[in-house]
Amino acid sequence: MRPKKNWKGCPVRYASGILGDPWTLVLLRDLMFKDKHYFREFLLEEAPATNILSDRLKSLEAAGILCRRRDPVRGNQVYYALSSKGVDLCPTFLALIDWSARHDAETEAPAEFLAAYRANPVAFAEELARGLSANQGAD
Repeated sequence: MRPKKNWKGCPVRYASGILGDPWTLVLLRDLMFKDKHYFREFLLEEAPATNILSDRLKSLEAAGILCRRRDPVRGNQVYYALSSKGVDLCPTFLALIDWSARHDAETEAPAEFLAAYRANPVAFAEELARGLSANQGAD
């Protein structure tokens, strides 16, 4: 889903224009918490059709949320990483996970993860962001 040009100004419209698609949120989750960086890795568990996956990756790149680069080790493969703009979503994602865990009786969020986050949300988000920044592509 590409953000609509006239959706700037209102913070909710802007965010939903970029993030308002379930597959986009799942891709960001995989980048933040599941250490996935390659097209094929995004297809291993739950995944959209390849054309939808490709479209969402392109949209996130166009929005400046992720970076795409050639992998220096696996020369013919493309490596995806969160940009600094993407890393800035950490506190938002953590709050979303916490909210979901509080209201979803079947949450898959690990209790230890939730406890660590709830003990100090700011420090937890900063630590996560530091780890993700180490995997960043060039902005």
